Amino acid sequence: MVVAGNVFPWFCCAVFLAVVVLVPRQIAGPDRLRDMQLSMNASPGWNLVGGACLVLGAAIAIGLGIVFLGAGYMFAWGFFPLAAGKLFIVGFYAYVVRQPWVSFDEDETSAQL
Repeated sequence: MVVAGNVFPWFCCAVFLAVVVLVPRQIAGPDRLRDMQLSMNASPGWNLVGGACLVLGAAIAIGLGIVFLGAGYMFAWGFFPLAAGKLFIVGFYAYVVRQPWVSFDEDETSAQL
């Protein structure tokens, strides 16, 4: 348990940092943003289900963190960055949904959008 108490929280922090750095790179250009909007528009129900599962998973991770911390296990600190990563993904997808639709006109450049 000593190794888990030392390694697991840092591993979870690394996962959180990877999520924060890599997920926003999905919309680096207007074509990627349009593709993400189209894929999210193709199945809006499944996007809501996926978002609800991520929020539920974050709530479970926070609950487990609180329970294990109360029991005295130090590795439980790692559950909080994992929950934050899940909530970051939900917030990112909400941000993408709120963006205006990118035009399909081929003669337009990204500066004109």
